Amino acid sequence: DESQRSWFERFHRPPNGGLQSWHEATDNADALVRCLDFGSRGNPLAMPGLIIGKNFYGIGSAEVKTGCPETSPGTLSELAHDKLTITFRDGWLRLRELVTATGRTMSVQDLVNQHG
Repeated sequence: DESQRSWFERFHRPPNGGLQSWHEATDNADALVRCLDFGSRGNPLAMPGLIIGKNFYGIGSAEVKTGCPETSPGTLSELAHDKLTITFRDGWLRLRELVTATGRTMSVQDLVNQHG
């Protein structure tokens, strides 16, 4: 339904520069990741991301997991070699691919090795 679509004008940017707010709905977070995925083309708009320690990581792909979280938003609820799952207010977002600020793809395992 085209009436449900939205777009960003030339100088309009996503809130918080694309940084994820754990208090958002998972559908909104997932939509932000998908709409800012330009494939192999550069993205001049913004990259959805998160901060771990003092490092920015772009989110390359994500998947919604629905349910009723019992932990606070922002809690790391699952960690596996190929994904990390973070609690949002209404479910979880599984992150499978992260990108460093320099554009290098980083696996979840590499992220764990770097941050412990």
